[in-house]
Amino acid sequence: MITLGLIFGITGAIAALPIKRRVPLSSYATGAGQQGERRRPGRTDWSFLGRRPMVAGSVVVLLTGMGIFIPTLWIPSQHRDLAALEHEG
Repeated sequence: MITLGLIFGITGAIAALPIKRRVPLSSYATGAGQQGERRRPGRTDWSFLGRRPMVAGSVVVLLTGMGIFIPTLWIPSQHRDLAALEHEG
């Protein structure tokens, strides 16, 4: 799994290199502009967090993650029980 993750990460990083920005960097981010002039970055609009699709998507991701996590807790004990049954028979 770690190897797969590394392969996907490296492939994704290489694939992202030729992508051009849709919005150019502001003068605040690049440091351009007059000497001593500092623009404040724009405020981030967090209102999307309360919208129904965002909440529904977050709940689905949380439940999916829990569905994957919980069986991993049972696998070692199930293996131990099956190994004990195998040695009895």
